[in-house]
Amino acid sequence: MTTYATNNPIGSMDPKDLFDNSQNLDYALNDIARAIWTDRFGRNRKSYWGMEQAFSAQLVSQQERFNTFIQSSGYKVIGEYTSGPLTITDYNQLIRYQDAFWKLTATTDIPYTTTGNDAASWVNDSVHFFNVGDGELRQELAAPGGAGLIGGLVTPVTWSGFSGGADSTGIAASDAAFAAANASGSGVFVPAGTYKISGNTDMSACELMFEKGATIDVQAGATLTVGRILCGLHQVFSGAGNVLFTTDTDKARPEWFGAARNLNSTAAITKCQAACSPNKITVSLVDEYLISDLVWDRRVPSEASQRSAFKPVAGAANGIKMTGGNSVGKSSFPAISGFSGYGLRVIGTSLLNLYVPEIQQCGDGLVLETSGADTTLLNTEVTLTSISACTNAIVFVADALANVMQGNKIYCNFIANCEKAVLFRDNGLAGPGPNWDSNQVITQAIDPTPSRTSAVMLKNECSYAINRFVFRVETWCGGLASTGKFISGRFNDLDAYINLSQNPVAGMLAYTGASNRVDFSSARGRNTTPVTAVNASNSMPSFNGGVPLFHNVVKLKYIPSVDWANNTQKQIYIYHQLTDQNTNAFTVQPPDSGSLRGTTVDSVIDNSLTVPYEIVINLRNVSGSTIPAGTELEFKLRVGLY
Repeated sequence: MTTYATNNPIGSMDPKDLFDNSQNLDYALNDIARAIWTDRFGRNRKSYWGMEQAFSAQLVSQQERFNTFIQSSGYKVIGEYTSGPLTITDYNQLIRYQDAFWKLTATTDIPYTTTGNDAASWVNDSVHFFNVGDGELRQELAAPGGAGLIGGLVTPVTWSGFSGGADSTGIAASDAAFAAANASGSGVFVPAGTYKISGNTDMSACELMFEKGATIDVQAGATLTVGRILCGLHQVFSGAGNVLFTTDTDKARPEWFGAARNLNSTAAITKCQAACSPNKITVSLVDEYLISDLVWDRRVPSEASQRSAFKPVAGAANGIKMTGGNSVGKSSFPAISGFSGYGLRVIGTSLLNLYVPEIQQCGDGLVLETSGADTTLLNTEVTLTSISACTNAIVFVADALANVMQGNKIYCNFIANCEKAVLFRDNGLAGPGPNWDSNQVITQAIDPTPSRTSAVMLKNECSYAINRFVFRVETWCGGLASTGKFISGRFNDLDAYINLSQNPVAGMLAYTGASNRVDFSSARGRNTTPVTAVNASNSMPSFNGGVPLFHNVVKLKYIPSVDWANNTQKQIYIYHQLTDQNTNAFTVQPPDSGSLRGTTVDSVIDNSLTVPYEIVINLRNVSGSTIPAGTELEFKLRVGLY
């Protein structure tokens, strides 16, 4: 082993030490007869072969200790599975298979004889055995619901600890498993599969998390109550039963009930509303939905994304109808398009606060209605960005004299390419009509386009007057064909502001009534050159080139054809489109400079019931002397403004 043993320190370059080192390394690595060799300092060391022997002895010792443990635990190994079939007669008997010990489950009756001795037979036999080591734990973790064994994680509803686990095939009812999962009060994961609920089941104490492909089939007569829920845009609820969301539910989505693009989603949206209605849960609308005659529960708030839309199922005529009663909260709907009947119909829905980005290509865009049992419509607000390409943009209608429609406000930024921008539909009722007053339509712009030759911006078809209606076009109002109309029909106390972009011609303001105020704004509301009044009635061809005035403030002049004696009256005539056969909205003003030169106005009379557009002005000479013939007397008349 060591020949020279010089005891020189480590690192010595003495040839004797180098020889001893080389010789000792040879013994340490290659000797298979001795477990010990002695280095050049006289210390004993294990040879590599000695280490191998010690390792083998350790393994034998561990195996013996484990066998002793098994024996002391009362287990008895009766043989290898591959040597079988084997018969187990006691529950403490073990068999060995794939380097693991297996014991009969407590539910397996003894004696039990294995069905074979290979992997194929083990598939059948394995359900009767469990691993007595960590192999059993591995097996359970890998099985459906195995994640339930790990504390702190979301637990699958299929975990055996939840009353045996839910049946993902949908064959057996899973009520008990879901109820047990709810009792845990933690997160519950629903893996892909179908789960049948046959009775009332409460899941409101836990948070449900759905894998795509997981569906809970709620049977007829059963109600599934759900609180917190985490789910993508895919169906998770089916069946003829009911789903009820609690106040812990943030928002609900029609996709959970089967709504999908390119499919008729009417039933799915209706089911979603039914689940939300009792606790007023918001429905989130994020996609395009094909619908037909969808009824919207006024108790269900909605929230629509900018890309969402309601479109008709093939052959569908009508879009959304809102139910009567007081609405709740602020809501928004998707864009609405393509319904030949109505797009949105609000029947007796009071206190509604709704935003709709767009309604287009419908028969009636927006209908406000009182009918049947829904006899009142109060203080509802609907805001729209635009209504376009509809026959009628906004429609008011009622079916009984006792109906009340008050305080409602529609704001639409732009109404374009519609035959009627605002229509009070003839309902066949006698005067004075339903109690309609103090309703408003406010827009920034209206453009019906000249191609709609019969277009009317505000029309009352009814035989009675509409009272106290507010109509405002604040920025741009034009695009009428010469045969179109700005206002048509009977109104009382109409308050209209129209920012004209074109001069109206005769016939464009075809309304009658009393105390109506129509303001054309300062841009086109005033003429600049005085127009001469005429001396005889029914003389419009001789007045202003045969064109009736339309300005709110008109400059006029009267030139007596003969001398005008003091304290006598002259009757003059002008023609104006803002006459309504009964107006009292006249005010006479002096000219911008000077005065009426010794004259005063005794009266201004709307004579348009007898002669279209005619206004009679009675002037009196109060100058104290005769006014010579040919004297120009200028003054201003304010029409339609209070």
